[in-house]
Amino acid sequence: MASHWEADVAVASAWRWFALRVVVHNIWLYFEAVMRSRRKYARVSSLTILVAMLSTSLGVAAATIYGLTGFLVAAAGSYCITIAAAWMSGQRFPKPICSRPIARELLESGSPILASHLLSRLMWNVDKIFIYIVGGNVALGIYALQSHITNALMLGPAGVADVLFPH
Repeated sequence: MASHWEADVAVASAWRWFALRVVVHNIWLYFEAVMRSRRKYARVSSLTILVAMLSTSLGVAAATIYGLTGFLVAAAGSYCITIAAAWMSGQRFPKPICSRPIARELLESGSPILASHLLSRLMWNVDKIFIYIVGGNVALGIYALQSHITNALMLGPAGVADVLFPH
């Protein structure tokens, strides 16, 4: 049985990986918004499918073998790989705008949106944390499998929505 100290280290590590996953996911959301604004709907759809396939396959395998930490590392890695694929295909980040009035306006309008996205991410992942705590690695792997299969089934409608977005 793991000591209390080992359990504390594991929980702290999981929170760090969760924070990384949130940061990388938000970078992906920004990249996705940039591509949509440039009317790259087909590219957005193909990259969405890529991130879904990677996070499903890698996430389920890593969750089953390494538990929650493995799942979070695989999810963050999936976004990193997808961003790298977009970058290598020629998609570039726009240069940041350095204007105080624009930055203030973005912060004022964007802060509630960011807070809601962060809370939504927590809501969509807190169940996995509890399942790991209560049921362990195997239970988390089984749960992650069904949730990722459900997300994968939603790719078709999401792809159609991406392509038809401006209409």
